[in-house]
Amino acid sequence: MTQVAVLAALVVAYAAVARRLDRWSVTPAIVFTAAGALLGPSGLGALTLEVDAEAAKLLAEGALAILLFADATTVSPRGAERDSALTGRLLLGGLPLTVVAGTLAGILLLGGLSLAEAALLAAVLAPTDAALGMAVFTNRAVPARVRRVLNVESGLNDGLATPVVTLLIALTLTEVATPGTEWVLDALSEMAIGAGLGAAVGAGGGLLLARAAGAGWGSPGSLAIGVLALGALAFAGPVAAGGNGFVAAFTAGLVFRAATRDALKERVEYAETTGQVLAMLVWAVFGALFAGAAIGGGLALAPIAYAVLSLTLVRMVPVALALTGCGLQRSTVAFMGWFGPRGLASVVFTLLILIEVADAGAEVPSDLVLAATWTIMLSVLAHGLTAGWLGRRYGAAIDRRGPGLPETEGPEPAPRRRVPGQAAAVPES
Repeated sequence: MTQVAVLAALVVAYAAVARRLDRWSVTPAIVFTAAGALLGPSGLGALTLEVDAEAAKLLAEGALAILLFADATTVSPRGAERDSALTGRLLLGGLPLTVVAGTLAGILLLGGLSLAEAALLAAVLAPTDAALGMAVFTNRAVPARVRRVLNVESGLNDGLATPVVTLLIALTLTEVATPGTEWVLDALSEMAIGAGLGAAVGAGGGLLLARAAGAGWGSPGSLAIGVLALGALAFAGPVAAGGNGFVAAFTAGLVFRAATRDALKERVEYAETTGQVLAMLVWAVFGALFAGAAIGGGLALAPIAYAVLSLTLVRMVPVALALTGCGLQRSTVAFMGWFGPRGLASVVFTLLILIEVADAGAEVPSDLVLAATWTIMLSVLAHGLTAGWLGRRYGAAIDRRGPGLPETEGPEPAPRRRVPGQAAAVPES
C-alpha cells in the first residue's frame, strides 16, 4: 500500500498546482515522468513499483483507449469528412514513410540492431499522441482545420501501427524473411473488425444513453459512468473478437458523437478525467521503470541522437512529402511535422515488446529500449514545453495572411477539457 499512497500523494500535489504549472507549459506527462524517475528504483527508491510488464501494459492500454474514445467525441463528422484528404495523406503516406526513415536512422546510428529490429523501433515510435500538446488543441489561434487533422491522425495511427509492430516482433523472433500476403489480410481484417464493432458500440450505446437521458431514466452521474464504460467496451469488445481495439475505440467515439448529436457532451468529461488520471499513473510507471534507468545509466549518445532525429527529420520530412501539393503554407507543414509527440501508444508498444520477447525466452536489444525511452522522454519535454508558445506564434503568422487559406476551412472542434490545469475552452460556435 505504500506505493499506492505515494502515487495518490503525487496526484494530490499535482492537482493543487496544476493551473500554475500550465502557465509554464509544464504538462502532467512531464510532472509524472520526472516524479517516477526521481522516486523510482534508479532514484530515491520510494516507488519500487513491483508490477510486471503485463500489468503495466494493461494500464497503459486502458488509459489510451479511454482517451482515444473521448478525443474522437470532439471531432465533427462534417469536419472529418472535409479533412479526409489531408488525414489520408498523413496516415497512408506520412506514417509508412516515417517508419522507413526511422528504420534507416536506426541502421545508421544503432549498429547493433538488425533490419527487423530497426524497423520495429521505428514502428513503435511512429504513432503520435496529441494529448502531450493539448495546448495546441485549446488554442483558437491555431487554425481549426490543423487541429482537427492532427487530432484524427493521432487517433487512428495507433491502430494502423499495431499490426505492423506485432508483425515486426514476430520477425525479430523468427527467421521469416517476408511477411507475405496473409499478414496484410490479417491486419486489414483486424482493422475492419475493429472499425465495424467500434461503430456498432458507439451507435448502440450512444443511442441507448441518449434515450435514457431524454426520458429521465438515468442521473447525470450514472450517464457519465455509462459513457466511461462504453469507452472501455469499445476497446475490450472488439479485441476479444479479434479486432483492433485502438481503431475501435476511436471509431466508437466518432459514431457516438454523431448518434447522440452532442446530447451527452457534458457526460464525456468524466471519461476524459478518468483517462487523464490513468495516464498520470502510466507516466509515473514509465518514469520509474524506463526513464529513471535510462538517465541513471548515463548519456547513451547513439540512442539520444536517434531520439533527436526521430522527433525532427524522421517525422518532419515524411509529413512534408505527404502534404506536397495540398496548398498548405510552409509554416503549416512545418508545424504539423513538428507536432508529432510520442506518448502512450509508444509506451504500450515498448511494453508489448518486453512481454513478447520475454515469453519467447529471448532478450530485447538494449539500444532498442534506450532509443525508445529517450525518444519518448524528449518528446514529453520538448512537445509539452513548446506546444503553447509555438501554437500562438504559428497561429499569428497564419492570421497575418488573412482569410481564405485552406488551413482555416471547416467548423471549430468541440471544446477540450482534459488538461486539469487549463481553463475551460471557448464554447463551440
